[in-house]
Parts: sequence; C-alpha cells; structure tokens
Amino acid sequence: MYNEISSDEIRSICRQQLEMFEFWSKRLIHDKFSTTYGSEYITHRFSDDNYLFNKSIREGVIKRFESKPGRYSRFVDALLIDDIVTILSNPKFYKDLFYEPLNEAYPDGNVVVRTFLGRLIPIRNNLSHANPISIRSAEQVICYTNDFIDSLKNYYVRENIAMQYNVPLITRAVDSKGNELYRYNHNDPGSGMRWDLTKDTRNYLRPGDSFQVEVEVDPSFDINEYSIIWKINHIEMKRFKNKNIFNLRILDEHVSINLPIECEIVSNKKWHKYNHYDDCLNIYLRVLPPL
Repeated sequence: MYNEISSDEIRSICRQQLEMFEFWSKRLIHDKFSTTYGSEYITHRFSDDNYLFNKSIREGVIKRFESKPGRYSRFVDALLIDDIVTILSNPKFYKDLFYEPLNEAYPDGNVVVRTFLGRLIPIRNNLSHANPISIRSAEQVICYTNDFIDSLKNYYVRENIAMQYNVPLITRAVDSKGNELYRYNHNDPGSGMRWDLTKDTRNYLRPGDSFQVEVEVDPSFDINEYSIIWKINHIEMKRFKNKNIFNLRILDEHVSINLPIECEIVSNKKWHKYNHYDDCLNIYLRVLPPL
C-alpha cells in the first residue's frame, strides 16, 4: 500500500497520526491528574517536598508555556512526546491512573507502554527535522497510535463518558499567520469551536492581503463519511467544498471589525449534532480599510 504513495504523503499521514496520539494522550493525562491532584498538577508538591513530576518535565513544560504566551491554554499542552511516554509508562502512574484506560492495548503493563510508545519518539523527531520516514516507520506509527487511541476510546465508552454524539470533529486549525488552535476536549459544550483573531494587531488584514486556514478532522473518520463546508459572512463558498484548506484574497467588501469565516463539518448521517451540521469552527478576522 505505502509503496504507491509519495514520501510527502507518508510524512503527512505520520504527522496526523502522531498529532492525534498527542491529542488523546494529553486528554488522558489532564483528566487523570487534574481529578487526582488538582488543576496545578504540573507543579504539585507533596508534604515531603517531593514533586509529582521530575525536574526535567516540570521545568521544560513551564519554560515552553511561558516562552510562547497564547499558544498553550494549559500546561499539559506544552508536553513533548518524550514527556508523554515517560508519564504514561511511569510504573506508579500506570498502576494508579492509566491501567484501566490502557490495559486493552498494553495488558502486560508499563514496560510494554514504554517499549511501543517509545518507538514513536525517533519517528516524531525525524518528522520535526525533515529527515526521511521509512515505510516501516509509517507502519509502526499507524499501528501503535491506533492501538493506543482505540484502547482509550473504548475506556471512555466503558466509563460512560464517551460522546453521546459520535460525529467527526475538527481537532486542529492553523492559519497563514502562524496561529494554531487545538480542540482540547471532545466533550466541549456549545456548538463547535470559536477562534477570535481580532485581538492581536499582528493578525489584522487589509484589502490585497491573503489569508489561509487549514483544518484537521479526527482521522478515525474516513474522509468520505463527511463534507467540509466553508462560509464567509454565512454565505457558502462552493469552490472550497470538501477542501480542508481555505484561501481568501481580502477585498474591499471584506472590510469589517469582525469578519466571520465558518467551517462546518457535516456527516453523511441522516441526523446531525446541531440539526444541520456536526461541528463548526467560527473564525473572526479584523479587516482594516484600504490605505
């Protein structure tokens, strides 16, 4: 199968799978530690002055969080894949917090977690440094990440905290200004995600500028199971239908203190989570008058 696709496509598949692994693992880590140790679990200290997390993880997370204000909404989002594997495979953490959600994939315990998830680290590093990704590496990424995610999804079903509406969701968005938005909780209330880019002057646009946004949808859903609808000022842009990348050339007619761009995900089911769509990303841009 992989012999028939390009190296760029292989890299794209691996990147998407690894990002989904990080998304689900951070959700698990946050759920478990915030419930047990409170919202400030990254810096939690016991009565004997020992920290919950080792110095490397703790200080690395805080440094990344503080060095890029606005990028991370929680400390857990600043974890590296190395940190994630270390936390998930910690023998005490695995026994106390992760056994139930991960037992289906790793019935032999935390050592197996470290072995299999640890194999993802060099592949993630190769992706980050534009190094080649072998077909064998791609197979490992797809196999190991799906094992992890499937185990976690089944756990949430067993615990009766799975989504009542199993629909495709936007998991990440990135724009041409370098901004990123992640869905941190699959059970977020409200209709979809809101991305207000009007607050930072670096995001301001004028006629003649170009704006691009790319969305990623939960890859556990086949792309043929849903449609992607783009709208400007609530008017559908049919030429971008079913495209995950939207390009807009800013014109005078777009001048607005709050220009709305909508990306709707519509499943092929006869019913929809929000009557006529299943997920939505609402983006707001500030377009200044021409000079």
